Amino acid sequence: MLVTSDRPVPVDVMDEQALRVVALGEVDDGKSTLIGRLLHDAGGLTDDQMADLRGWNGALSLARATDGLRDERRHGITIDTAYRHLTLAGRGVLLADAPGHRRFTANALSAMSTAHLALVMVDATRGVTDQTRRHVLLAVFAGVRSMVVLVNKIDLVDDVAAVVERVSGEFADVVTDPRVVVRVVPVSALRGDNIVHRSARVEASNTLMEVLCSAEVPVLARGAMFAAVHTSSEQHGSVGLRILSGSVAAGAELSVIGVDGRDRGVVVVRSLEVTGTSLTAADAPRAVSALFTAARGGEAGLRRGDWLVGPESRPTRRTSVQATACWLAPERTLPVDVVALQHARRFPVRLRAASVLDVRTGTWSKARNMLCQNDIAQVEIISDRPLCHITGTGESSDRIVLTDAETHDTVGCALVRTGRWLRNRKGRSA
Repeated sequence: MLVTSDRPVPVDVMDEQALRVVALGEVDDGKSTLIGRLLHDAGGLTDDQMADLRGWNGALSLARATDGLRDERRHGITIDTAYRHLTLAGRGVLLADAPGHRRFTANALSAMSTAHLALVMVDATRGVTDQTRRHVLLAVFAGVRSMVVLVNKIDLVDDVAAVVERVSGEFADVVTDPRVVVRVVPVSALRGDNIVHRSARVEASNTLMEVLCSAEVPVLARGAMFAAVHTSSEQHGSVGLRILSGSVAAGAELSVIGVDGRDRGVVVVRSLEVTGTSLTAADAPRAVSALFTAARGGEAGLRRGDWLVGPESRPTRRTSVQATACWLAPERTLPVDVVALQHARRFPVRLRAASVLDVRTGTWSKARNMLCQNDIAQVEIISDRPLCHITGTGESSDRIVLTDAETHDTVGCALVRTGRWLRNRKGRSA
């Protein structure tokens, strides 16, 4: 039995044990209403928030729980990602309501990038749309390995079982990565069926609440050690690290890979601390402050963009890689010069030869010299500076953000070694 407090319990957004959930899907499929219903029925709203949901006429408008911008309430759509907090069975849950409109795919992708679990909304009356398929593929691209497909508005259809079976079959075609676990739950966000309480009309193996309470936060500490230097202080000698995979302990010897991709020897971890508290060890994903001593030809002075890897890690370096990219900017002719950001590293690259995915059929086009907004494409990334991959870290070292060299606006993102995350319907690696 789930126990919630009478009043909402604040969730620490930096809590590494908190479950990060993103709601995805087409416009008007019910994402905002779903989160509003979950917060309402689980006791996650304050008295002031409850009053705001009722509005001036007293009618309950659940979508107002996340639609905070004036334009969102006026037009009835989500524009920016909204975050809400909830405590379930003693664990914090961070809920992200991602926009469904194609114009705001970049905002949705940003929410996916930190999520552990995706709630994919599907309107039972219209089925899976192209934008829903795009959201699902991008979530897999972003590293989400657990999805709950919520077949919403079941109160508006007669044969719920047939609709659920059809939607399940469509998702089996879209999500072919064996690492991704997909569950399907029929719900009505407006009426509350199978959200917190079981529906009296439609059977389901679990409610959404039960799924969230049993969901596990991925353990990144099991991978090979990999960290990136984000800040350094010459005055104090301390270094700000983001541990992206594995774990690091005081006394450990780590190899340094410089910003130029070259080996810079070995350093020894003297101490670790977080907000003034000393640690003997730290696991991914965590940001820590550290002190180092040079060893075996290493340099104690680390710089932003340096990578630290454990003895079990083996870096590979290439100046040309194949990658899957999501293009977020307006139409652009290839080849195009952009700036790549790879874990505190920044360097110019060129994109060439795009083969674009048809999200409806799951097939790839022939190579073309054009990228349009929201395209998912296979591209070649060419750089004068080696792109590094660290073995044993999953995809931690393979993610790249692409920015405009002049405006510094984000124009896309890319994942190296594309065949691991997407296959077409004929089963060939994409």
